[in-house]
Amino acid sequence: MEADLIILAVGEIPTPPFTRHYTLISLDGSSCKIIVNKYHQTNKENIFAAGDVVAGPSFIGSAYGSGLRAGRSISNYLSHGKL
Repeated sequence: MEADLIILAVGEIPTPPFTRHYTLISLDGSSCKIIVNKYHQTNKENIFAAGDVVAGPSFIGSAYGSGLRAGRSISNYLSHGKL
């Protein structure tokens, strides 16, 4: 099969990369998903999240779209200081 681009995504359960420094990020009741606003920003300023760690396990299209929306928000935040 010919392809111009292949995206490989493997995972079963999102695992937020938490250490003692990030324990103040809000999680859902299962403690497996990060809670974000409509701009993919967490409850902590300057920290954004997207993909399976926000929505839970899903198809690559959902994670990809989530990443694009989060990237747009991050770009606006860095360029203009607002979302």
